Amino acid sequence: MTQQIVIAGSGFAGLWAALSAARAVALAGRDGDVAITVVSPAPQLHIRPRLYEAVLEGMAPDLAALFEAVGVRHVPGVVTTIHAGRRAVDVAGTDGARFTLPYNRFVLAAGSRLFTPPIPGLAEHAFNVDQLDSAHALDAHLKALAAQPETAARNTVVVAGGGFTGIETAAEMPDRLRAILGADAKVRVVVVEQAPAIGPDLGPVPRPVIEQALAECGVEIVAGTAVAAIDADGVTTATGERIAAATVVWTAGARANPLAAQISDGHDRFGRVPADPFLRAVGNDGIFVTGDVARAATDDLGNVAAMSCQHALSLGRVAGHNAAAELVGLPTHPYSQPKYVTCLDLGPWGGALHRRLGPAGPADPRRGQGGEARDQHQMDLPAPAGPRSGLRRRQPRLCDRSLTMALRSRAPRHRRNAAPHVHYFRWNGHASRARQLSTPVPLHSFPWRNDRNIGPSPPARRKSRPLTVEQRNRLDLQAKSAHHRENIHNINKKLCPITCREKAHLNEYSHF
Repeated sequence: MTQQIVIAGSGFAGLWAALSAARAVALAGRDGDVAITVVSPAPQLHIRPRLYEAVLEGMAPDLAALFEAVGVRHVPGVVTTIHAGRRAVDVAGTDGARFTLPYNRFVLAAGSRLFTPPIPGLAEHAFNVDQLDSAHALDAHLKALAAQPETAARNTVVVAGGGFTGIETAAEMPDRLRAILGADAKVRVVVVEQAPAIGPDLGPVPRPVIEQALAECGVEIVAGTAVAAIDADGVTTATGERIAAATVVWTAGARANPLAAQISDGHDRFGRVPADPFLRAVGNDGIFVTGDVARAATDDLGNVAAMSCQHALSLGRVAGHNAAAELVGLPTHPYSQPKYVTCLDLGPWGGALHRRLGPAGPADPRRGQGGEARDQHQMDLPAPAGPRSGLRRRQPRLCDRSLTMALRSRAPRHRRNAAPHVHYFRWNGHASRARQLSTPVPLHSFPWRNDRNIGPSPPARRKSRPLTVEQRNRLDLQAKSAHHRENIHNINKKLCPITCREKAHLNEYSHF
């Protein structure tokens, strides 16, 4: 009898859970014995971390061909009820039909939803960028502002919440408004954060860079107070301050999908289900939790996974593999992610790398106040100067590629321990350094440009002939292929090598 693995959700965690489960089944040679089913409204991967951007095309790539290639069945619908006792889930199909799917292993990867407290006017007058439809609604509203009479309220946007999404939304908004209202429009963007400072989850180390970037982008910060009420004409803060605004964007946090409440007890304040090291839901046989619905330890030091796509990718791979491994007799693997790096987009100013290394430790005189500097590391990459507001719009792919290069580079061996507060990066064979806690390093300061070299001079090298167009194209193709192999083919380096069949499938669909 065919055994069933049912996965709820096709986001970052759900997609990788399905791929990892299919891989484990194929490695065991049990393709005909185990069926994998993904339940979600559509076979799409919504790129939620980028829905704050002005261009929304391509934010929901289709996964149907990928699922078909690896033998995963997609059922259009939503899981409504989990019957842990009889191992079945109720599904409401997108066509209105309701039915039940039995399972031998169930993976809950339903993600999270925007936190919407009962604030007067929030549901009626605020926009958000939590889902693709919501992002399109905000975009349509902003474009409609150009037809309204010019007032201070029309030109003002209030972003409620100063976390990752709030910072990125606010940094993009001034340029976005000027593109709609005109380059000379007097726009105003205000971030309201109830914590004493912006970016409370990021810690104090990157905060000066964030504040500088927002200031240069023309974004105001109102910290230490919360939004108390929202109406059609603006917001009122808890301190009684009134901000007239025709647009309010709510970005104040997320909570696990309500389905998580049907599993186990002991949920954390975000509604996440406690998971064991193998991502099994504690106290529920046959159920795995992953992504934003899982409260999973990332190491042995007390840290837990954040609700981010960086963690969802690894969580999905481990949960999917373990769910299948239990059915086909492969060894299971514990989840571990002691380090992670994430990118904070700071609009036309540039971006920041945020690296988590572990819990705060004892004070280190070489790094200042100990644990804080050890926990959070960042390198800021502001955009080159331009004609307007001292900033020039950077191409997102160029910034992303630069950040990736900085992340993947390595210091010369003899310089790695030279100074704890200095990061060394290798760019095109040259060594350059970026001071981590003090001086921002502009992009034009790196050695591939000749404006100013802040690193040690490269050794004298014999001049070589310039590359031909064909040679450059070949090198670019090799670099792209290597990048895809590392990020797509190695689904989990701790697991067994990928099969030839999977390699062929993932080569074909590596753009996902």
